[in-house]
Amino acid sequence: MLYLIYIVILNFVATKRKYTSMGSLVPDTYIVEESLTPADIVYMNSKLTIQYPNAQKLEEATSTYNCHAYAWHISEGGNRVWIGYYTATAEDIYWQDGSYIEVTNPIKGDKVVYVNDNHSAVTTSENGIVISKWGQWPLLKHSIYDSII
Repeated sequence: MLYLIYIVILNFVATKRKYTSMGSLVPDTYIVEESLTPADIVYMNSKLTIQYPNAQKLEEATSTYNCHAYAWHISEGGNRVWIGYYTATAEDIYWQDGSYIEVTNPIKGDKVVYVNDNHSAVTTSENGIVISKWGQWPLLKHSIYDSII
């Protein structure tokens, strides 16, 4: 039985090499197949509407990418991957190698790192409003202070 489970996991997650703009390999990056059911998506939408009525859903919930992938890769034109599937710090490479630097006056499209929450987002032209994906939850435009992560 253990052998069968192992095969399922291999079919579920495939390694995908991604690189920063400085050429560093982004570790722990995978292509992940969709695992959410239509009922999962309905539940997530309902919960978001109640708990975060001011958040604007931009895309449906999906298990194919996460917040780090959206902020650091997809928003730059990359494909859907999951960054940090097994580790909490895979996205750190983007600033450790100098691809991004810390700024004090962000502009639209800058990246936001939630240091204590292991979360990433992208700024918008609206002050205090960001776009992020909350794990498998939808891609949202929301207050920088809101997150279920």
